[in-house]
Amino acid sequence: MKKNYFFSAVLAIAAAVACTEKGPVDFPIQGDLTLYGENVAGQEVGVFVTSDGLPQSNLLYTAAEGEGAVALTAKAEKAGFKQGNHVIYAYTPYSEAAAELTAVPMPDLANQNLTLNVVPDWAIGTGMEDMFAVKTSDFAPFQIAKAEVKEYSSAVINLPFEAPVATQVIQFSEISFPEGSGALVGKKINKIVVSSDSVIGYTEATYNYVEAKVVSTPVKSLTLTVDMEITEVAAVVGKAFAFATSLTEAELATVKFTVEVYVDGAKYVKADYGMSSYGSFPGVEVTPAQ
Repeated sequence: MKKNYFFSAVLAIAAAVACTEKGPVDFPIQGDLTLYGENVAGQEVGVFVTSDGLPQSNLLYTAAEGEGAVALTAKAEKAGFKQGNHVIYAYTPYSEAAAELTAVPMPDLANQNLTLNVVPDWAIGTGMEDMFAVKTSDFAPFQIAKAEVKEYSSAVINLPFEAPVATQVIQFSEISFPEGSGALVGKKINKIVVSSDSVIGYTEATYNYVEAKVVSTPVKSLTLTVDMEITEVAAVVGKAFAFATSLTEAELATVKFTVEVYVDGAKYVKADYGMSSYGSFPGVEVTPAQ
């Protein structure tokens, strides 16, 4: 019985100590932080704020359109000033999965969907430019920004965004098939794959703000999902097929690629493809895969 009384007493003391321990301390928000961002016009931005109080995590903001520094507007909860030194971390494009500063998701370069309508040369000056002016894309380069605030003020906090890793784009506006491929008219291009012997992108990538580094799996091929009907085999024009890479500008100018175009499952190939001496990517002339 004495042992039971002793054990009960120990539990009671432990419970009493646990009840007196304080949880995380937070402070009331004194006012909202006014945020502006550079190089992010029209994009969705994620914002983290650390201070003496509890952190404010992954707040969704939308950047206004315009040049230079543009206003960031909160979709719901606003970043606020509490107490002590505040560090504002921001990134784009926004991801709902960004729960921690140590693992902010980055766009997956291995699988993309970036097709742009462009104005072909023949249409410039004809009054038909608006037919090609629509631009759609689900890819934006990953960018980050950081600022510190020690005292509350209603003054603007400017966040100059920049890319922590290289991002260069391969873009070509014409795919042509060999003579005698008339049977392809009416069929669809399903996907385009660009590959190289070198690392040209990454997948499963996250950015660690604490250590200021990218954690990712490198890849040597990039897949672009396409849903486009072929109307003529001589050239598929009026579209710019674009691939975001992890290459630097200098690397992009020298690396050679293999381009694979899939038409309803059938593969067409262009090997030894690269940037021209004019500093742009020429049209892709593909042939059936052997």
